[in-house]
Amino acid sequence: MSKLLDRLTLITLCLLGGVLATVLIAERWNRVNLVPVVRAQSNPAPGVKTVVVNKTRQLDPIEVTQVLEGGNEIAPGDPSPVDSDWLNSKDLPVISSHEFRAAYKFPAGDDWLKNLEVVLRNRTSKNIARVVLNVTFPETAAKGPIAWPAIKFGQLPANVAFYPSGDPLPPGPETTLLFPPGKIMGFNVTAYDSRLRATVERSQPFSTVTLCYIHFGVVFDDGMNWTEPGGYAPPDPQRPGWFLPPDRTYFPGPLTGPPAE
Repeated sequence: MSKLLDRLTLITLCLLGGVLATVLIAERWNRVNLVPVVRAQSNPAPGVKTVVVNKTRQLDPIEVTQVLEGGNEIAPGDPSPVDSDWLNSKDLPVISSHEFRAAYKFPAGDDWLKNLEVVLRNRTSKNIARVVLNVTFPETAAKGPIAWPAIKFGQLPANVAFYPSGDPLPPGPETTLLFPPGKIMGFNVTAYDSRLRATVERSQPFSTVTLCYIHFGVVFDDGMNWTEPGGYAPPDPQRPGWFLPPDRTYFPGPLTGPPAE
């Protein structure tokens, strides 16, 4: 009887040992095969586009409240290390530190700019007559100077519609814009899609571009000019077409909405 019990105990131990070995092998196999998957997920996914804007500073006249693609809101996040490599280029027309940027990532085809809309809020107590979206494509630096065409919404006020020579500027094709204090307004780039694509394609196929960096300019209805990340520059009354030095401590307030981050 005792010999039988000894044999059963030995068989039980062997079975338990086999199960334990199987579990350890399976766990080790999963670890070996999971590592490449995690690494692959850290790379940019194919078909994903990224729009980067600067977060709102205390004295900024406008705030990005939404970025929409085809009418669908995109959740903001932080730029990835890949984005930051491009955005830290010394050739960018506007440099800002990483913590002041927000990245909007979304899956899209080559028509991603055609369906893009940026929603802004006027944080000041002044009417805005013109909004400029400078759409920068950092990836074009690989083929030459960075492409950064400007999209303009609204006409220049009459008191600043001059060339630097003092000659009057002819009216542009833009429609008149009234962007009142505290209001929210969407700016759709659909009408400018072909021009943006053509600018990029001077150096490379548009299908190779996955990232754009948008920074803004504003002209108020009294002719005051603001550029990111500069200050507020009133028109020079003595020289039509020129502006006085920008004031980086001024804000046309009081603030009409929530404070900046």
